[in-house]
Amino acid sequence: ELSWALADAALLLDKSATVLWANPAAERLFGVPVGSGVGLNGLDFVHPDDVQSAALSMVSVLSKEVGTLIELRMRSGDGWRLVEVHGAPVGENILLSLRDLTERRRWEVAGDATARFRSIVHSAASVLLLVTAEGEVAASSGALTRLLGHDQEWLEHRPLLELVDDRDRPLVEE
Repeated sequence: ELSWALADAALLLDKSATVLWANPAAERLFGVPVGSGVGLNGLDFVHPDDVQSAALSMVSVLSKEVGTLIELRMRSGDGWRLVEVHGAPVGENILLSLRDLTERRRWEVAGDATARFRSIVHSAASVLLLVTAEGEVAASSGALTRLLGHDQEWLEHRPLLELVDDRDRPLVEE
């Protein structure tokens, strides 16, 4: 079976995040034998600060053909790893592809001021938004999901006013 030859980890989860299937690359990433991993809750491997983002992404991917790439910290056999996660619905379940970015990101951030800035913005504790002159959100930090529970992809290219309470809209419009 070709899925066993994949270099990146692959997991099949149900809607409650229970692991239904995993490939050997997932075993290498998480340090849990495939047979022992089936039946575990996939969110238990997500860093506590990233669980809300992961859960929201799981819900939103079910209404998409392919989900948006997200970065999460995941518990592995040797500590926390930064992974890029891409999901797609498969019937009622979710197929995830996980690529370990830890070492690559260390090199990028160490040698590139733009990458360091991007890393700081993504990890910031405050919601940061890049808003166009027309009031449309062009980009946002990961804190948008962590703090407000909004999918970043949902907000991009929408008016900032969609985040503002109705009572405060006149002030923001001004």
